[in-house]
Amino acid sequence: MRKPLRVTIVAPLLAGILAVSAAAVAGTWSVRTLDAGGEAPRTLVLRGKVRGLYPGHARTLRVRVHNRLSVRVGVYRVRARAHRTTGPLGRCPSRVIRIKPWKGMVFVRPGATRSIRLRVHLARRAPDRCQGVRWRVTYDARSVRP
Repeated sequence: MRKPLRVTIVAPLLAGILAVSAAAVAGTWSVRTLDAGGEAPRTLVLRGKVRGLYPGHARTLRVRVHNRLSVRVGVYRVRARAHRTTGPLGRCPSRVIRIKPWKGMVFVRPGATRSIRLRVHLARRAPDRCQGVRWRVTYDARSVRP
């Protein structure tokens, strides 16, 4: 007795799909796990500070890029985003502050720190309660290994 054609084609196809899915999931888990020593993977650390922001004016935000990797990297893009904050006089929306992204190429040796300058502008329409507040900023850096 012959097997139906449908079972002959579907079973190997289903097995192939399951094998590829299992490999993809295993690859995702292995990328996100910690090292054998339990330490998180080393990365670039970005920190910045700017003072004297007031409505309608721009200032320079000096961002320090510290390379905790064991190899030299070339940083070619840095973006920053300010988040809503609360000052002593109330809330300040993030839409009143703009940070211009940086593009270029800066090489950072292992364990070294380099500076990059970003332009920050506090909108003219920013409420008075946004003057002198401390903004939380998240950074995104793109780099390559030369």
